[in-house]
Amino acid sequence: MNRLVLFAHWDAAALVKPYILAHLQALRALGGRIEFISNCPLPPAEVEKVRPLAAGVLLRENVGYDFGMWQDALARADLSRVDELVLTNSSVVGPFFPLAPIVERMEATGWDFWGMTESWMFAHHLQSYFLVLKRPVVQSAALARFFGAVQPYRSKQQAIFSHELGLSTWLWENGFRGGAAFPPERQPRAWRADLLVRRIRPWRYQRGEDPTLYYPDRLWRAGMPYLKLMLFRTQPDLARRLGLARILEGRPELAF
Repeated sequence: MNRLVLFAHWDAAALVKPYILAHLQALRALGGRIEFISNCPLPPAEVEKVRPLAAGVLLRENVGYDFGMWQDALARADLSRVDELVLTNSSVVGPFFPLAPIVERMEATGWDFWGMTESWMFAHHLQSYFLVLKRPVVQSAALARFFGAVQPYRSKQQAIFSHELGLSTWLWENGFRGGAAFPPERQPRAWRADLLVRRIRPWRYQRGEDPTLYYPDRLWRAGMPYLKLMLFRTQPDLARRLGLARILEGRPELAF
């Protein structure tokens, strides 16, 4: 299989941190060509960290967020022989579980595209930190039109509404079939029913919430291989109480 992986990177300190290299190593083990795109002015020493793992490195202005990075990379890519396009980014830590079995399971669905998780926040969509587009989508005029219309937004909210929510809707509307590897129904039902956790997080799953932030422990138990950086940065107490912070203890290779 001819697989192309586009990795979108951003870091406030303009560094390629250890967790990024661990992610790239896992993607390389999956097979295929990796193109690393960064919205940071990475110093040469940081770029050199990536070169053994990526076939190409593209540095660009910090506009357009992930979809702007992917747009630039796709404009430079020869997609004529690409069987599978993987879009992923630096917003997650992992993978903590092997990617190959998940990819094989999703291959068996026959879907044209898929993501790790789905969300109903604002509108139903596949979350864009890890998306896989199969050959029918990659070679389609629909995908070319979508990325041709991506705008260099400087507002994250605009980028989410137009691009992350828009891509899934656009592909479904154009007749492609796709879904999530870890939808709510795949997750264990007996998940932290004790009163302590109910006090910590007294909500139940709602369609309007981001699953990677609102029930990361259930996703973890179901085998979802990534954890969102935002969970540790904005809700560190929750990550600790759910036992997720322990996953990173003693793992300097995953430092962020």
